[in-house]
Amino acid sequence: MIGVSKVSVKSDGFHTWTVDQVEKYREHHKLGTKPRLAIDILLFLGCADPMQSS
Repeated sequence: MIGVSKVSVKSDGFHTWTVDQVEKYREHHKLGTKPRLAIDILLFLGCADPMQSS
């Protein structure tokens, strides 16, 4: 695009959750809640990056 420059961002990427962090999240968000459904779908489908489009 004319007049728009690319923003450069330096990053080490995203932090990968530990098993302990996932267990704590699942304990906090009980079955039947939308956050629990979201994490379970991502985990059980093996989605590495939920924002990545194929």
